[in-house]
Amino acid sequence: RIESQAVGGFYKTQDPIRPLINRRFAVVSPSSDQPNPTYAIVDPCAGEGEALRDFAVAVFGPKGRSATLQIHAIELESDRYRKLSNAFYSLTSSSDAHEHRGDGLHASVVGSASVLWLNPPYDLFRGQRFESRFLRKWGPVVAPSGQMVLIVPEHALPYLADDLNRLFEDIEILRYPDPEYRDFKQVVV
Repeated sequence: RIESQAVGGFYKTQDPIRPLINRRFAVVSPSSDQPNPTYAIVDPCAGEGEALRDFAVAVFGPKGRSATLQIHAIELESDRYRKLSNAFYSLTSSSDAHEHRGDGLHASVVGSASVLWLNPPYDLFRGQRFESRFLRKWGPVVAPSGQMVLIVPEHALPYLADDLNRLFEDIEILRYPDPEYRDFKQVVV
């Protein structure tokens, strides 16, 4: 789609939607048996990093006080990457943030993800949905008992169903509320 290509396939997770997603996750608190656990958070289509930063603060607290965070954020477009590289300074006391400039389909991370935040480009390429390509590439990096946030247009779900069912056991699909849903018909998996 011309509109998608004009913005480099980037559709920001809208400001009113991020808190709705984040509240679906339990706030992580240190426990006596594991006082400072480590969590890896991966976003291969990070944009300016707002969604990932807001998620980390909502779930792990300001400055990641309840855990050590290993954040891997990848962005292709240069202007968004410059903003991304400043997004995680507020979390630096207990996090290890790595911002990478490049194509999320050709990047990789070492290890597995406790949380995969995936808001891929919405488009077709050579008869295949980008959303499906990103899910096949990144879905397998989710650790056992890990979680994924996948944001896609509702009409892409039939293309993703087989991979979602193969990769994940507990799947929930939530429709964006109105008025946001009217714009792009998005859902959160």
